[in-house]
Amino acid sequence: MLKATAASIIGYQLAGDAATLNASLTDEKIRNRYQQSHIAVIGAGGFGGWTALSLLRKGAKVTLLDTWGPGNARASSGCERRMIHSQLYAVGSTGSNKEVYRPLYMDMITRALQLWREHEKRWNRQLYFPCGSLTLQPEDAQDGREALAYMRERGTAVEELSLRDLERRYPQINLEGVSWGLLDVDSGYLRSRLACQELFRGFLEEGGEYRQVSVKAPEIDGSGLDSLSLSDGSRLSADQYIFACGPWLGQLFPGTIRIRPSRAEAFFFGTPVDDHRYDDQHLPICIDGTRSPSAAVIPDGDFRGLLVEGGPPRVRIIDPTTEERIPTTDLLAFHREYLALRFPGMKDAPLLSMRVCQYENSDDRNFVIDRHPAAENVWLIGGGSGHGFKHAPVIGEWAAEMVFQERAVEPLFGLQRFTRGLA
Repeated sequence: MLKATAASIIGYQLAGDAATLNASLTDEKIRNRYQQSHIAVIGAGGFGGWTALSLLRKGAKVTLLDTWGPGNARASSGCERRMIHSQLYAVGSTGSNKEVYRPLYMDMITRALQLWREHEKRWNRQLYFPCGSLTLQPEDAQDGREALAYMRERGTAVEELSLRDLERRYPQINLEGVSWGLLDVDSGYLRSRLACQELFRGFLEEGGEYRQVSVKAPEIDGSGLDSLSLSDGSRLSADQYIFACGPWLGQLFPGTIRIRPSRAEAFFFGTPVDDHRYDDQHLPICIDGTRSPSAAVIPDGDFRGLLVEGGPPRVRIIDPTTEERIPTTDLLAFHREYLALRFPGMKDAPLLSMRVCQYENSDDRNFVIDRHPAAENVWLIGGGSGHGFKHAPVIGEWAAEMVFQERAVEPLFGLQRFTRGLA
């Protein structure tokens, strides 16, 4: 399927590396042209779920498969809260070629916010909580100043808060070592596990098919994939196969892509009785740029407590299937000490719960959205690297367009960058 040239199938023209869709090709024509396509999406997390929904809306028949279900406890998308903010990308820390990566990610985050808000209304369920994101800055914060200038240049809603401003707005924070603050106004957090389940419900309501079953590693011989071998002994045939398996992607395609699953731990601490200073109406996400190692704090907004993550970096590669989700004792101690320093009212706060999920890191911590080099009808989507979930609606949108050849593969997220040094 789709072996003809892009021009003969959908009539688009290439301008450099970018694909420009012929204006005469309407959405209705696209739907009619691909109405008979059957596409299998393996993985019902953020990337897979949004890709499946986007393909479904183009008129394809879509079968979504997952071993343990959307938002399950083993999945990277199964954590409770994930940050969505622009400042990370305004600094340009996601790639060595700042002038290329920075505008790309900033455009993606803008589009992602739009899609999250649209679907909240569509599904009548709040998933995005715009509490803002505050980065505490030291006096010599060169990265912070650069991010502030770039966000203002782009028209992103951002505030520069003096030490006096911070003391007045956030008396619950001990500002020792802090010179000023950068407030990313439109940022916040997403309820990731719940979002996966709402996305799944929307997919089913719009006519998608789902099977809870695992997929065996496919045999790629250079001529395309005919069918999938499933754990229940059956086989599934489709025209296109999209693997969005998160930390399992590298296990299925070990010779094609390297994905390194590593532990990520989130601790939920109980807030004081009748003290609302730590909920998302009174506290933004707090990222501490004055300390290394540091922590990120996400305010309480779903009655589970103040979430603290980060801490001393320790990359331990895990098997996401067999890894036991037991907290690391010294990491817990680090976060208790940090809370006592930066949020004195949380000193000796009880630990209510914790979650161990994982990152699935690509070699350069940027996404992978590309066709398998030896199978024309197989696509690989992954490499979330701890910052992918917020972008998932855009990645799903792009992936669907790439599969139907309405969009060229983005070289910065393509597989060839690992061999040609583009990253």
